Amino acid sequence: TATDADSATLNNTKRGEAATCDGDFMNQIYARAFLESERETVMAQTYIRKPDSVLAYTCFDRFLNNVAQRAPPLFSESTEWSGTNIPLNIAFTGAGNPTSIPIQVNMGSGHIVPNLSSVVSTAMTAYLQNFNHDFLGGAATGLSASIAGSVSPGAYSCANMRLVWDIARCQNFPAAPDLFWTFDELAAADPRQLPAPGSCDVTAIITADLISTAKNEGPAYATATHDPIDLFIPILLPSTSNAECLPPVRTGLDVIIYTHTQGAPTAANPSGMTRTDALIPEMLCINPGCYYDRTAGECRKG
Repeated sequence: TATDADSATLNNTKRGEAATCDGDFMNQIYARAFLESERETVMAQTYIRKPDSVLAYTCFDRFLNNVAQRAPPLFSESTEWSGTNIPLNIAFTGAGNPTSIPIQVNMGSGHIVPNLSSVVSTAMTAYLQNFNHDFLGGAATGLSASIAGSVSPGAYSCANMRLVWDIARCQNFPAAPDLFWTFDELAAADPRQLPAPGSCDVTAIITADLISTAKNEGPAYATATHDPIDLFIPILLPSTSNAECLPPVRTGLDVIIYTHTQGAPTAANPSGMTRTDALIPEMLCINPGCYYDRTAGECRKG
């Protein structure tokens, strides 16, 4: 099993070996990549929450209550046929056959409900302990399953699914402070607080040491550098003087400029107009607020 000392030794063998092979710089790359991917996972888990139970959404205990109300007569829990004579349509009385047959079908009552409770409700109650939180993964505060642990005959009614849908479709997307956390914030706290109670231990995943490695603070590794971002602000800002205008750049195109001069009419040129042309290279000024002065051959402030 590799230890921290082993890792340090292996890293030292690649430290500053070449511009294209630097163990310290690779540590920065690995640390940064891990932090980025782990942050996406952690933040996604803040708004993609634990799912709820469909049994709770549909008030399954009330389904059982309705079964307990309607099923007993189907399973002989009825006195309707107790002491009843069933007439025979064809009776041969001469042979001593009766005109009717008395029956005694009475299984009593109270069998179905206890069976539903022991077979279904007990197992369902234990299963729903896996969803022992408010709906929407704990976000719908005060709205939970409320599933009964026993069966009692009654009618079915349930509004849970409609209520959850109303809450879910009106749920605003998490605000920026709740969704976009920095590495330092994630190293100090865990945003995954639902369903309550309890939270995840993100400090073992995103740590201050890992952040320092990604930034090469200190610097911890003399051969590794954290590439700065050069925004070229002086070039992007409008020039305030001719001195700030950079030299012009050729575009590769040529431009023909025509010059017209008015003179006295002659027999060969009744209008007296003379036109001359000049072929010059097209030039571009890359600074904002600068233009190309053809006469001066340079870029000037506009």
